[in-house]
Amino acid sequence: MYQVNAPRVVHETLEGETVVIDTVTGLYYTAAGNAAQLWQALAEGADPAVLATACAEAGCDTGAFEAFCDDLVASGLLVGRAGGSVTVALPALDAALAPPALTRHNDLQELIELDPIHEVDIAQGWPFRGPETP
Repeated sequence: MYQVNAPRVVHETLEGETVVIDTVTGLYYTAAGNAAQLWQALAEGADPAVLATACAEAGCDTGAFEAFCDDLVASGLLVGRAGGSVTVALPALDAALAPPALTRHNDLQELIELDPIHEVDIAQGWPFRGPETP
């Protein structure tokens, strides 16, 4: 079972597309189609084995789903959680869509990494990158 690595990770799904932001690394990720639906189910606490079965029943590649889960954990977006799974509505997966995957973006990395509360300087304003700390 997994849970979102909060408060480090924030996410929102709108109109079938999910945006996931890692506030520590400054990277953000997008997911659409099956990936967005699977992310939402995992974020709500669905059992990955149940989701893998749903993928197989929909004719989707279960290996791609397992790789998707591994990527989410390796990226630090999801972490393991204790306790049982939560019953969530299974996503309506479509085998015709691309296998689930995240698209990584780093174009806003420096801005996301800045802490708007602490990275302020009276003379320079915000965002202000202070001296690098080891």
